[in-house]
Amino acid sequence: MVERILDKVNSIIDYYGTRNPFELCEEMGIIVLECDLPKSVNGIYTILHGQNTIILSSSLDDNIKRVVCSHEMGHAILHNGLNCLDLEKNTNFSMPFFEKEADVFAACLIIDDNEVKKNICNNTLELHDISSLFSIPEYYVKLRYQIQ
Repeated sequence: MVERILDKVNSIIDYYGTRNPFELCEEMGIIVLECDLPKSVNGIYTILHGQNTIILSSSLDDNIKRVVCSHEMGHAILHNGLNCLDLEKNTNFSMPFFEKEADVFAACLIIDDNEVKKNICNNTLELHDISSLFSIPEYYVKLRYQIQ
């Protein structure tokens, strides 16, 4: 799964010349809105009036907004047109699978392997070092590099 998603992410980065999720959304015509959402909801991907739309919780800090936007962008690209609520209600599709794919998309988009290589000291870079370098939770580093 990671390699397939990484290939997709790399082709998007190569085409648009950025890995910034907000710039990518603008270039790709994905609307990003911020509003008050319930505390348990960081972001939502939906199609409003035929337009791909990401809604982010306005209460999130900028680093988390970047991660959540990347995750929701993963849904827009990998799961475009799918209504997860309908799928969950009417099929046997696994929602955790779609969420994990979106998380992998976010990890591949945010973590720049060239930056990781530049920051390796004495042939080692710890999980927390990569997490700090990109201001993301370690969970995403584990996903990107398939660490258990």
